[in-house]
Amino acid sequence: MKHLKTYTIRLLLLVVTACLGVSCEYFEAPETTLKVQTGEILFPSITLNGEQYVTFEAGTISSYDDPGVVATLGSEDVSDQVVVSGNVDVNTAGVYPVVYSITTINSLDQESTVTASRFVNVTSEDVTTTDLSGSYLGTGFSSAPTPKPVTQVAPGWYRVTDILGSGNGIVATFAHNGGNALIMPDQPGPFGNVNTTADGTYANLTLTGFEWTVFIGCCGNFGPITWTKQ
Repeated sequence: MKHLKTYTIRLLLLVVTACLGVSCEYFEAPETTLKVQTGEILFPSITLNGEQYVTFEAGTISSYDDPGVVATLGSEDVSDQVVVSGNVDVNTAGVYPVVYSITTINSLDQESTVTASRFVNVTSEDVTTTDLSGSYLGTGFSSAPTPKPVTQVAPGWYRVTDILGSGNGIVATFAHNGGNALIMPDQPGPFGNVNTTADGTYANLTLTGFEWTVFIGCCGNFGPITWTKQ
């Protein structure tokens, strides 16, 4: 939001009342108010309460209690303006995004929308004692693949630094959903959103690692790419 300071400028008009300029008088014009922009433009920000990545086994809780967010605009708490979307089915395995958004309009009538997401991994079995992290070699897309790290970011959740194994640098987070199932929920990337949940994509554990076909917003589906643990 742009801070505005208001300045009042009084305009004096010189009116010549005699055609030869023998005498003249001042006419005072109405006050004119100009708005001058000062200060900084403020955009809303959203901070998650609790963890961004959550995992629990289907049927182990009666309902999902979301911890919510705190939204601020400068020093002002605007959490009551946050809109929350997304439902979590605690009895059905899957990854459920919970999206928080807030829209503000500044004094220049410019609209700003900020969003944040939490991902809830409802699993078919307990996966919190399993750790898939390690170094993996991805083949099937790159002609000269190099091993890429897969790191655990939360119980049941992992991050890979290169989803194609080709040096493209597309980082993404995915979940172990139980059994052989892996899910990469829709998330932003440098070439458009990426996921393994669009039509024609999949992700599964294998005996030696995992395999997936990924969707990249700019270009469509890529794969299958086989990742072998080193």
